[in-house]
Parts: sequence; structure tokens; C-alpha cells
Amino acid sequence: MRKSILIIAALVFGLLTANATTPNSTPTTFNNSDLIKDDIVKIYNWSVTTTVGQFSGTASTLTSAERRVQLASNGLIVLEHIITSYFVVGSDINKPENRLYFWEVQSENGRAKGFSTSEASAHRMINLVSSGDVVYYKIVASSEIK
Repeated sequence: MRKSILIIAALVFGLLTANATTPNSTPTTFNNSDLIKDDIVKIYNWSVTTTVGQFSGTASTLTSAERRVQLASNGLIVLEHIITSYFVVGSDINKPENRLYFWEVQSENGRAKGFSTSEASAHRMINLVSSGDVVYYKIVASSEIK
């Protein structure tokens, strides 16, 4: 009787151990059934280099990007301009957590600029990089594309 209980216990323990070390063969796949072609939005990133400097931004249409290039380079000599299109999931565009915040600060000792992922982080960066009294600062949030 003892031998049969030990044999059964060893068999059950062996099966449990075998299942614990066997890798899971269920494939991990991306479920894209919720995403349809109408959910994809095309946005345009534009950049223009003039004799004065470089300007860039984002627009929702090609004509809007071309108009912004013309506005940025009005009356200036254009050295180069580039318009690049990108595809983005439409639901991700207008989420506040996906926005970028451009910040720029001018203090007594110099200038600095950069990007942050939140407005609070932009204020923190302005305080960290500015030395002396702040003469001027600005924070620009990326806008919602409609």
C-alpha cells in the first residue's frame, strides 16, 4: 500500500514538474482587429531653413503645411524646405499625455530650449537650466489636430 501511494505521488509530482518547466506555446500576437483604416490619420511635419534660421512645425494637411512654410519664410531667402508625411493613430493624437511641450527660457546668463512631456516637467526644466533671474520664458503645447 505504501509503495503504491509513493508511486502515485511520484507520478503526480513528476507531471506537475514537467508542466511547470514546459514553455507556454501560445503565440503572442498583436490584435489589430480594432484598428481600421479610418483610424489612421496622416500628418505633415514641415521644416524650412532660411538665411535667418530654421523653422519647423506640424500641420494636419499638405496645403496647411505649405502655407505655414510660406508664412515662416515670408520675405526671406529660402535655403531648403522639407515636408514629410507621417501616419498616426487618430485616437492617440488628441490625448494630453501624448503631447509635447516646447519650452524656451532666457535668463541673465544665457538661453536654453527643449521639449518635455508635460507642462509641469517643462516648468521644472526651466527652473533647472536657468541661472540668475529669468528675463523671459515660454511654454508651447503641441495642439490638437482636427
